[in-house]
Amino acid sequence: MNEFLQNMTPYQTVGILFGIAFVVHIILGIVLKQIISHTSKTKNQWDDHLINAVSAPLKVLIWFGWVYFSINAFKGQIEVLNNVIEYIDIAPIFIVTWGVIRIVSGMEDYMLERDTNVDGDSVRLITRLLKILIIIAIGLGIAQFLGFSISSLLTFGGVGGVVMGFAAKDMLSNIFGGLMIQMDKPFSTGDWIRSSEFEGTVEKIGWRMTRIRTFSKNPVYIPNSIFASIPIETPSRMTNRRIKRSNWYSLR
Repeated sequence: MNEFLQNMTPYQTVGILFGIAFVVHIILGIVLKQIISHTSKTKNQWDDHLINAVSAPLKVLIWFGWVYFSINAFKGQIEVLNNVIEYIDIAPIFIVTWGVIRIVSGMEDYMLERDTNVDGDSVRLITRLLKILIIIAIGLGIAQFLGFSISSLLTFGGVGGVVMGFAAKDMLSNIFGGLMIQMDKPFSTGDWIRSSEFEGTVEKIGWRMTRIRTFSKNPVYIPNSIFASIPIETPSRMTNRRIKRSNWYSLR
């Protein structure tokens, strides 16, 4: 077998590898369809989100294998590929990271679709922070793989963070304002809120600003830092409503 592979030209090797990758891709698609047809009959929808999240990265990994071994086939003939092969080893890390982020997104969709008392804004906040932490951790690992000193990067990041903090003070205040809204829960998506400056229904609580739909159907975008400096009333959370006697007689 080894002699057969050694006697083949690089183009023949690439062609055979392409055929193998194509067959494996087809087989994987059939297997995934069988799994999806089985999991769709179960009551738990988490397995559906999981299969949907990992199917695309698995298919990409197959074709990455074809690209990787194809480059190896031409490694001795094209000098440029000698440098490419040194850095292409980290490509699976990006693919796996993509798959993990897709799994986190699937978990977010699963939690939001379930008919439970879990707050949707809290779920979105946790999953976003989890994605950011995953990306930062993978980024530091790749930097170490490429030969960079992580301690130097962290030191530079600390100094750069101070500089960026002064430069983007308003943006950071809005981000922390959004975190405080998620933690303190003065209002949630769907609540009716009002202040001396605005009144309407909360449609979305973002990282930087909150979108409110007024009763005239106009969207109002309010920076999250504003909510830390003004009183907010939430009429939709009222447990009782007071009716004055004069209004009661007028209603009769």
